[in-house]
Parts: sequence; structure tokens; C-alpha cells
Amino acid sequence: MMATASLDSLGEAPERPMIIGHSGWLYKKAGGKEGQTKSTKLKLSAALSKGGWSKRFFVLKADETKLAYYKTPEDFRAGVAALGAVECTGATVFLKNVAKGDVHRFTVQTVERDLKLRASNEEEYQKWLDALKPITEFDFRSNSFDDDEEDDGALAPRCGVCA
Repeated sequence: MMATASLDSLGEAPERPMIIGHSGWLYKKAGGKEGQTKSTKLKLSAALSKGGWSKRFFVLKADETKLAYYKTPEDFRAGVAALGAVECTGATVFLKNVAKGDVHRFTVQTVERDLKLRASNEEEYQKWLDALKPITEFDFRSNSFDDDEEDDGALAPRCGVCA
């Protein structure tokens, strides 16, 4: 009878390959965090004056509920710390209809922040929605607004007490 080794030659468990549920490029709107400091707000103000959207590489690992983003896919593969991440358990995803152009927007709203995202095409948009559906709640109300408009009032309250 042949035994299978569960430890490598150093006596440590071998590293499991990382399985990605979905990954790809999205545009992230600057801001949306609760309790920002004055210096962060100044940086945010500068970013918003430039349009406020940054292209980031997003990763949702299989069997995990945290959506993380990196500057590049190479940063992710090299093990560089994520620029940011949101826990999607308990989060709500709001779908957006944007009045101008072929824009595909959605917001992942958590207790800590509103992560406003934009996909470059409908196919990528649908792939992200399919990946997020099992781990978030969806609000299918489609709020129509210009992409440059501030849409904070369109989102639901952060807790049931506020409703």
C-alpha cells in the first residue's frame, strides 16, 4: 500500500495553489471610506478634481468573501499587499444606470465604505455581478444619473435602524 505525503521534506504543509473566483480590471472611484482624516480628504479632493476614477486589478478568491484590489496583476501575483479590500459578507450591491455612454456601474456598500466601481464593458460587468451575487445582497433598483454626478443620496441607509 502506497502512502501519500501530506508534508513536504521540511515537515511543513505544502502551499496550496490559490484558486481565484474572479479577477480583472475595474475602475474604482476615489473616496467612500468612513472617518477619513483631513490629509486623506485633501488627497481625495485632488483625485476627484482629476475625475476620481482609478484603474485597479480586483481579485475575489474562490471560497472567500473579501474583494481586494491591487495596482497591477503582477503586484497580486508577487504577494504585494492589497491597496484595499472590502468584506462582502453583509454588503449590498447597488446596480446603476448611467445616463451617458456605455458605462456599467455598481456600488458595493459595507458598514465601512461605499466602493463605487465601473466595468469597461457589459460582459465584465456581468461577470463581476455573477461573482458577487453569492456573497452579497443585491438591490436591483436602477438609479439613473450622470457618471460625474454625486450619487450618495441614491444609496440605502447603512443600517436597518436608519430606514
